[in-house]
Amino acid sequence: ARVRDPVTGLASRPRLCAGHALYPQDMAGPELSLSMFDQARKLRDRARLAADAAERALAGGAAEAVMPFARILREGGVVLECPALDRLRVSLGKESNACEGQRFHLRGRSPQGGAGAFKGDIVLLRVDRDEALAEVLHLEDPTAPPEVGDRLLLAADPELPAPEQDVLREPAGGRANGKAPAPAARAGTEMPGSGDRAASHGEFLRRFGSAREACRKFTLVIARFSPRDGASVGDAGMDAWLKEAPRLLKETAARLQAPFPELIGRYGSNSLIVFHPHAAGEACRPLYAALCAAAREAGLSAAAGLAAYPFLEFRKDESESCALKALEFALLLPESAPRVGLCDSVALNISADRRYSLGDAFGAMEEYQMALLADGRNAMARNSLGVCLAAMGRGAEARRQFQTALRHAAEPALAAKISYNLGAVCQNLGDFRAAARHYRRSAAMAPEYRYVWLRLGRLHEQRGRRGEARRCYERAAALEDARPGTSGTARRQLARLAARQRRGAEARELLHDALLRNPDDAQALLQLAELYLDGGEDPSMAEMLARRSVRLYDRPEAWLTLARALRALDREADARRAEARASV
Repeated sequence: ARVRDPVTGLASRPRLCAGHALYPQDMAGPELSLSMFDQARKLRDRARLAADAAERALAGGAAEAVMPFARILREGGVVLECPALDRLRVSLGKESNACEGQRFHLRGRSPQGGAGAFKGDIVLLRVDRDEALAEVLHLEDPTAPPEVGDRLLLAADPELPAPEQDVLREPAGGRANGKAPAPAARAGTEMPGSGDRAASHGEFLRRFGSAREACRKFTLVIARFSPRDGASVGDAGMDAWLKEAPRLLKETAARLQAPFPELIGRYGSNSLIVFHPHAAGEACRPLYAALCAAAREAGLSAAAGLAAYPFLEFRKDESESCALKALEFALLLPESAPRVGLCDSVALNISADRRYSLGDAFGAMEEYQMALLADGRNAMARNSLGVCLAAMGRGAEARRQFQTALRHAAEPALAAKISYNLGAVCQNLGDFRAAARHYRRSAAMAPEYRYVWLRLGRLHEQRGRRGEARRCYERAAALEDARPGTSGTARRQLARLAARQRRGAEARELLHDALLRNPDDAQALLQLAELYLDGGEDPSMAEMLARRSVRLYDRPEAWLTLARALRALDREADARRAEARASV
């Protein structure tokens, strides 16, 4: 229960993690013919593997962890690394009986160390000795990507029964390695995926890998289904629909004379993946628009992503990721429209936006460039590429991209946004005249966009035109008043301008107004503290305001203001410590 360190005398309470393997249940059939020494060695290695899985569970927050070898595959896997947005390195390898094509439910960690909220499904692509490379099939919430430490729970193969929950019930000579035996193939039976039932994902991948090599062009489709709001479709109803969908898809293809599917497989727990050989993507659109309409009548929301090959420089084995990009685009379409998306310039642009929002600026730039290769007139992609270049300090290149995007922008709202971005990059490059021109153009097209008035006011202030700056800030403040709950950024700018013109009472009133709107406005707190210090008033109040600002806004200028307030209170030692923090 408790261990005391003999040197320090401190007591600690160790936590237990243990792994075990069972003989002969955890031995494969051929291994039982090995010598007893080799069998014992393999059993020990499997117990050690189970102990490693238990240790990972302990690190994940479990109070204690005991892991049988047979449960590693079922619930002992975790995410080790996320090298790319749709690729994961997981802790399951051949030693734990993992194999390519197996699907797993991805769950976040709970505070108790168990499996938390469902995040999506993954499939194993390449399995090595003690780990595997997996691909994300779908995410429930694109804003909640997989993270290191997320748990893996084995998903039941739709063609096989779910794994048993208690391996101890297996007879000694029965199932090996905790796996159910595959059903024997019967002569004359139809291969799964080519008839009226969907193949398992692993079977689909194996057959698709060889079938695509015989095609100079094809279309791969991923269709996803989910219950509509208010519809009473449970898991049983969803499973029934997924079993019925292959037959319906083929009947609809015959009726519409659309490209016929050669292979149909399951893709995650609520999706199908379909292979149309020798078919163009546009020719498949009507078929999946009809499928979405049929799903809607059944109480389901449906979306389909279509990836045609050849497309740009994508390889055949990248068709699946292209279909996922198209599906992401389709899911953004309104419910009233056929939610069918093709992997094109717009889909690549949306995928790149997601990469950029997750911090992958280089990957986003590559996809924006691919989107422009597909359609050089895509103003949104060119504008986003300019934003990436500007964020990386490549202002001159960003300016050229914005100028080209502005020529292709047909919608006023998009043109206003591009003009604003162009003004910002010109301002950063020191071309204030061009910046003012682009800001005014943006303001003329979108006068309700308050940030352009803030930027234009700041530009006028830099050029010494305080009257024009004040008018721009007042215009932004009026827009803030029209939207309750908006931060008081414009009032902060007006307060700074008033302080520079030695109108301290007006500046203080404006900052108090900004803090009424947002009590945690760190910048307003800092400005108010500086006003107290500059006016030689109440340094204790300045200290309180500066401390609050430091807690919210840990920046050097906040620490330096706090040091000023402490020095005004004759607390030299504390002031030096604050200055030291500012230089860290």
